[in-house]
Amino acid sequence: MAEGTATFTASLMEKPGVSLMGITAGADPLQVVLPVMPRSEVSHTSFFAGMPNRVVFSIQLNIDLSPEESNNVVDARFIISGLQNMAPEPTSILNTTASGGVVVTLDPSGDQPGDFLFCTADYPVRSALWDPVAFTLTLRVCSSDQPFRAVTRPHPDPQTLNPGPSTLSPKP
Repeated sequence: MAEGTATFTASLMEKPGVSLMGITAGADPLQVVLPVMPRSEVSHTSFFAGMPNRVVFSIQLNIDLSPEESNNVVDARFIISGLQNMAPEPTSILNTTASGGVVVTLDPSGDQPGDFLFCTADYPVRSALWDPVAFTLTLRVCSSDQPFRAVTRPHPDPQTLNPGPSTLSPKP
């Protein structure tokens, strides 16, 4: 057990007021910001049974999001769930994974170029992972060189095929 007293010299805390990761004054010490998704929308282009359909996801964050790689693990992902009665349009399928997932192409749009924003492990550009069992679409932010920027709204658009007339419409 230590005994005695210690004296600390008072000093002013510097607050540079500089933005960091899309956060105003984010470089200031003790700045706490909770990540929030102020906007998330979904729409689609076709209502007709058995016809191709483009599902448009619009996502916005209040902070920049980029992957941090450690031991080849990338943790910047969006998982969109509840996609029952949807199936990837056959021409959009790039590959099937060993676990039964389907790698699909994305059509980039929105106000942040999406060509290299989202990808899967084996396909470096414009791809996402569709899970036909869990009814999810996983969007992975590819590179810290092109992070998901705060206040932008990229629109990853997977091409799907609407169910036939005997089933329900897609429920994005």
